[in-house]
Amino acid sequence: MSSYPVYEYSMNDVARAGQRLKDIIAWDDYDDEVRRVFAIANSWRDSHVLPMKSIRLSIAHRMRHMKLSGDVVARAKRMSSIRGKLRRHPGKLDQMQDLGGCRAIMDDINCVNAMVAECLQRMPHEVQNHKSYVDNAKSDGYRSHHLIFKFEGDGDRAVYRGRRVELQIRTKLQHSWATAVEVVGQTRLEELKSGKGSAEWLRFFRLMSDEFSFQEGCELDRVAPDRRHRIAEIRECNNALHAMDVLENHRTTTRYIKSYILSGDARVFLIRYDNVNHTVSVEGYSDPSVGALALHHEEMSMEEAGLTENSAVLVDAKEAASIVSAFPNYFGDVSLFLGRLKAICGKVGDAEYELPKQETAPSRPYEVPDLSWFKQRHRRWTEGGKGKKK
Repeated sequence: MSSYPVYEYSMNDVARAGQRLKDIIAWDDYDDEVRRVFAIANSWRDSHVLPMKSIRLSIAHRMRHMKLSGDVVARAKRMSSIRGKLRRHPGKLDQMQDLGGCRAIMDDINCVNAMVAECLQRMPHEVQNHKSYVDNAKSDGYRSHHLIFKFEGDGDRAVYRGRRVELQIRTKLQHSWATAVEVVGQTRLEELKSGKGSAEWLRFFRLMSDEFSFQEGCELDRVAPDRRHRIAEIRECNNALHAMDVLENHRTTTRYIKSYILSGDARVFLIRYDNVNHTVSVEGYSDPSVGALALHHEEMSMEEAGLTENSAVLVDAKEAASIVSAFPNYFGDVSLFLGRLKAICGKVGDAEYELPKQETAPSRPYEVPDLSWFKQRHRRWTEGGKGKKK
């Protein structure tokens, strides 16, 4: 029987822990007081696991009902991301709206629009906020729909009432752009997805976002260059940055290691990403509470060892295959973005291989089988031997 984590401290404890997490904490300072801070923060984050799973299942149900193609997964926010966000933006840990997050990756923009409309009208949880970054992209080119749900729970789920979960709805192409930004940011150790780092790379991704928006029939910003100039500038950026080589290198050097046995009872998956050795491991857990505890140990071990390049994340998904499609940045999968970039730059796309149809010998004409031997033995059994005694 699986269980889900429940918050074990007071709300004042959450507020104080959030203030402490903003500070730079050296491992030498990890005394009992600091360990308590992390225990409180982890307990508060983990109490969002059941609400985010419930919302993921609601989205998956609606996708099936509306016959929309796509994948939907949920994830608990990484502690390193929590601390970074607390430093960048004024706010408190108890007010953070994406400690539990869901991501719906739809096949095309029509599926995205249909899913957004459905969420705004028929979700069992209150929609507290909706921001569209599709027609009005962020300044860096990021495009997606963001909806904040307030979890409504009754009975034994009442303890989770009020937890906020963020749902991101985007197309595969929009998702490929966000993935490429994060992958290059990890490679260069720059926060490109936060608008920080190389101005050249940021410009390149902004242009690619405009081009993807054009290809999907979405509105473009008024400042966007016309397509002819945009294509020319993308090619110039690619040549200057060797963008295709960077993305190709990351895709081929990252190895997906299956360190788990996929079983039907796995409910959550712990992804470990090693940015030094370019390896990824995934481990499934049937009990979400055990998975959350494994995440705590992994994050504390990385903090203790000073492995700031590495990361771990706890994901709720129907199956492991959905994780790869929804979190391709953890698997170095930039294939879709790279393929579109090659097409823009006039390069030959990635070769696709398929098993050719095997040649077969012509079938023999039908022949009526000779069953006389069977009839003879049958007569002997039923007629010849019956009633005869020696």
